[in-house]
Amino acid sequence: GNEELDAQIANDERELEKVRQAQARSTAGFDEITDQIEVMKNTLSKAAAELQNKKDETANMHALLDDKKRALERKKKALIRAEAELESHRTRSLTLEQAAKEVEQMAKDADVRAERAERALQELKEKTYKESEHLFKQRQEETNTLAEINGAQRTSRNASSRIRKLDEQAQRQRELVYNADFKLQLLE
Repeated sequence: GNEELDAQIANDERELEKVRQAQARSTAGFDEITDQIEVMKNTLSKAAAELQNKKDETANMHALLDDKKRALERKKKALIRAEAELESHRTRSLTLEQAAKEVEQMAKDADVRAERAERALQELKEKTYKESEHLFKQRQEETNTLAEINGAQRTSRNASSRIRKLDEQAQRQRELVYNADFKLQLLE
C-alpha cells in the first residue's frame, strides 16, 4: 500500500544521504590528494629548473674547454713555428743542442696541458651523463604521479555518476508515489 511506498522512499532517501556523505568524505580525501599532488608537482618543477641550470653550467664548461683546446692548438702551432725559427737561426749564441732542449721542454709542457684539458673534458662528459640520468628518473616519477592523479579523478567521476543515478531513481519513485496519490484522490 501507500505506507510501504512512503517507507521505501524514506529508506531510499536515507541511503542517498549516506551516499552523499560518503561522497563528501571522498571529495575531501580527493582534495587532500590533489594538494599533495600540487606539492609534488612544485617539487618536480624545482628539480627540473635545477637540472636545467646544471645543464647550462655544463654547456658553459664545454664552451670554456673548447676555447682552451683552441688556445692549446694555437700554442702548438706557435711552438712549431718557434722550432722552425730556431732551426733557421743556428748562428745565434745559443747552441743548437740547448735550443733543441728548450723546444723539447716546450713540447712536453704543451702535451701536459693537452692532457689536462682532455681529463677535464672526460670529467665533464661523466657529469653530463649523471645529470641526464637524474633527469630521466625525475621524468619517470612525474609520469607515475600523473597516472595516480588520473586514477583518482576517474574514481571521483564514477562516484559522482553513481550519485546522479541514485538521485534519478529517487526522483522516479517520488513521481510514482505522486501519481498513485493523485489516482487515489480521483477515486475518493
